[in-house]
Amino acid sequence: MGDEQAGRDLAVVDPLVGQLVDGRYRVRELIAAGGMARVYRADDERLERRVALKIINGDEANNPRFAEDFANEAKMIARLSHPNVVAVFDQGDHEGLPYVVMEFVSGSTLRDVLNERGHLGVAESVELFDQILAGLAAAHRVGLVHRDVKPENILMTFRDGRSCVKVADFGLAHAVQTGRGSTDTGPILATAAYVPPEVLTGGPVTARCDVYSAGILLFEMLTGMVPFDDADPMTVAWMHVERHVPHPSATRPEVPDSVDAVVKQCTRRQPGQRPPDALSVGRLLRGCDVGSRSTARPLPPRRASRKRLWNLPRPRLSTLVQLTIVTVVLALISAGGWWFADGRFTQAPSLLSQDAAKVARIAADHGMSVTFAEAGFSESVPKSMVLRQEPGPGERIHRNGVITVTVSKGPERYEVPDLLGETLSTAERRLADITLVPEVGQRRWDDASSRGTVISIDPAVGESLRRGSVVRLVISDGPAPATVPDIVGLTERKARQLIEDQGLVLTTVTEPSDDVPKGTVVSQSLVAGTGVAKKTEVTATVSGGPASVKVPDVTGLPRDEAEKLLTEAGFEPDVRMDLAGGDGVVFKQNPEAGGSRPRGSHVVLYCQLERVYEYCGVSGYARVAQAGAWPRRRRQQKHRHSPEHPASNTNTSKEPARTYHAGSR
Repeated sequence: MGDEQAGRDLAVVDPLVGQLVDGRYRVRELIAAGGMARVYRADDERLERRVALKIINGDEANNPRFAEDFANEAKMIARLSHPNVVAVFDQGDHEGLPYVVMEFVSGSTLRDVLNERGHLGVAESVELFDQILAGLAAAHRVGLVHRDVKPENILMTFRDGRSCVKVADFGLAHAVQTGRGSTDTGPILATAAYVPPEVLTGGPVTARCDVYSAGILLFEMLTGMVPFDDADPMTVAWMHVERHVPHPSATRPEVPDSVDAVVKQCTRRQPGQRPPDALSVGRLLRGCDVGSRSTARPLPPRRASRKRLWNLPRPRLSTLVQLTIVTVVLALISAGGWWFADGRFTQAPSLLSQDAAKVARIAADHGMSVTFAEAGFSESVPKSMVLRQEPGPGERIHRNGVITVTVSKGPERYEVPDLLGETLSTAERRLADITLVPEVGQRRWDDASSRGTVISIDPAVGESLRRGSVVRLVISDGPAPATVPDIVGLTERKARQLIEDQGLVLTTVTEPSDDVPKGTVVSQSLVAGTGVAKKTEVTATVSGGPASVKVPDVTGLPRDEAEKLLTEAGFEPDVRMDLAGGDGVVFKQNPEAGGSRPRGSHVVLYCQLERVYEYCGVSGYARVAQAGAWPRRRRQQKHRHSPEHPASNTNTSKEPARTYHAGSR
């Protein structure tokens, strides 16, 4: 009654009520009035049908550019024919004020529904949003952008026993904005909660703008609130430029990830990252798993709008027939209307904070049944108790209706996982999967871990944290670096000890060297003093001593030739004489020919003296000594003068002197 009385009061003070517009539209009632226009219920007396007449306010209509743009937009919209779009029948001018004639839709706006119920169920929101997208897609196909998608422009009615959505006011915001000029903030302020970021930053207005506003609308249907709110509309508008729209599930945990993803795709701040049009969003939406959409309960029109249910063209009937029909209808309403209007319904009992195991019995006591939605977290409702119900306590429900119950899972907590030894990317992914936020606190050397892996976690593993809590990670830079020592000139054993003391690894390569003693380090692969990672390999070249050379065969050669050949081969000849006599050649060598010996090794040569004849005497001894056999002769003399041989030094027998072989030089 309150709304009807308000409508009558508006009708009394509005001078247009009762007038005939353009010779055919009889104004019956002022339905709504806003900053840009007034909407009337009117009768098209030419076609005998009820219509909605929208007349632009004088302040806007005085701009010639606006009038032209408004007419062009109306012509474009009139070409649309879609069940989810409010049809435009006519447009014109009444006493200098532009008007547009539209389909009359009985029922409520989506804003009315949200004001009454707060938010809608997930399945219900998805079903209604699908219809909104269908209407927008029809406009996008012909190149028309709505520019002002919001609950006030979504009309709700009934069709075939279910809620039906119709999108209204295509292009009106564009006409107003064009008429005012690009610097005027009026249209933006009117819809700051839904404005796309590019509108504020001077970007082009495309179908992606409608996609963004529609994403905000879906967020509000699911949560009962807009993502950004402030007393200053311009502050709200710039929040769209500077902030990301949160997931609806952050407010209502029962919203599935697939629906979260649709909102996220639609509300990306960069237009190029959004779906290109409403048709593309519809494809995404149909991939959402929200259960059977038939569970969405119809949205009845508000009681104050019940008189608008008669939205059919009136046939040409005589006054008597009309009165008869009215009488019959009134009689039916009086006799049986109670059941169809109110008698089928009752109030839903309160199941909130009840044990989930008991709610079925409580509902049965009231002639109802329950179904369980996906459980949700709650900081205040204990686990296994009812967190939410739909319809809510005291709301209308069929007498044998079904109450959808959401059971609490208790406080939302997540245990810190064991991330020690994991790479940073893996640790970040695992934390994000459970809604925890990774934060790299510092990096440090650690000899026991690989570079880039987690070596410390705070809070500790196993602690329970709230959603969005920060987990600080310490990342390893690997083992601390080591300094390469100088090992050249050291023995292999000493070099290995120094290398291993630094945490490095020594490998050796042996090469011959004529100058460096065997077993001594000749060179190293890394420069001494260089900083390297632990366990780095250092290669040392170790002297194997002089190279081995094959011993040549010099037996049978004269002494001087044998010595020359050995010297050229890298050996040191060591000549030994035999006084037995001979032809002055080498008759034996040690080592024997064919074997290998290090360069510079000694080779002993055994040579015979040449045959010479002399008589024993001083001169003979001198000659023998000159031939190199003196030591042996002296030993013989000593033997002769021994007590066992008392002979004198003179040769009394007159025999020839002994022959000695010393070879030739």
